[in-house]
Amino acid sequence: MNLLSLLGKVGSMTMLSRILGFVRDMIIARVFGAGDATDAFFTAFKLPNLLRRIFAEGAFAQAFVPILAEYKQTKSPEATREFVRHIAGMLTFVLTIVTAIGVLAAPWIIHATATGFANKPDKLALSADLLRIMFPLYPVDFAVVICRLDTQHLPQVPNPRLHAGAAEPVVHRFRPVPRALLRPADYRAGVGGVCRRRVAARIPTALAGQTRVSQPAQAGL
Repeated sequence: MNLLSLLGKVGSMTMLSRILGFVRDMIIARVFGAGDATDAFFTAFKLPNLLRRIFAEGAFAQAFVPILAEYKQTKSPEATREFVRHIAGMLTFVLTIVTAIGVLAAPWIIHATATGFANKPDKLALSADLLRIMFPLYPVDFAVVICRLDTQHLPQVPNPRLHAGAAEPVVHRFRPVPRALLRPADYRAGVGGVCRRRVAARIPTALAGQTRVSQPAQAGL
């Protein structure tokens, strides 16, 4: 695929995601206003979202992919697979520990990051509950990162479908909008609904990370 064409597709998806993020913030501000529930949601959302940026699509990806490409070029396929398995096991362990700490220490985390909530026990409790709901969802992002590592294509011409991963931020930023516009009676809010939205948001990225190895398994299904 032509580099400029790929750059244009990824860049357009990034620009669209930023525009939709702005629209999302406008709609949330219009529907919910500046209230305790809105403050609690955004406070609880910040820390897990930071971890998502670090482990799923930020510093980790930028540091890991060049190393993986070097392994692909200089090491045997078995050594490359062993390297990926080692990194996957290490990060799974780290994310499990971080998630457990986040769930158990949610009230103290909120108290430390939002000191102004101390004089509002209900607001503090709501923020802690939301943080407990959000924290376990982010290890799912790491699983998607492993799926998107197409080691069969790294050293060669860029995979034509790799730009599909850039569509994930578009869905990630837009998915709260329908829920904000619907009344509570129109849907059943809960952890199951949140999980379904997160999985739906990751579908473009998962499609971008399909490898040749997975194709026989899909044919068997």
